[in-house]
Amino acid sequence: VEGRDIDKLKKSYMSKTDGRAPSHVIFLAMLVSTCQKDAKTGPLYKWMLKSFQGELGRMHKPDVLKAYTAKIGRVYFNIMPPPSMMSTLENMMSMA
Repeated sequence: VEGRDIDKLKKSYMSKTDGRAPSHVIFLAMLVSTCQKDAKTGPLYKWMLKSFQGELGRMHKPDVLKAYTAKIGRVYFNIMPPPSMMSTLENMMSMA
């Protein structure tokens, strides 16, 4: 279990002057609404990720969040993440 001071977290969440306003709440509301539609809303999902990229990158454990957003894109919108460098090299070696 992670230890994060709830009072500091609450103060930061409610503060509008610390540069950490809770815009991720807006992102999540838009995400749920977009996921309720069909796969044709994939471009909207990509736009949301691009628009909220700064805020999402500053959240707690952004690498975990990125993995989740990639999976949401794959499952709900058929958006395949770009291949990793390792898989690209493996594909090149298997062709030789």
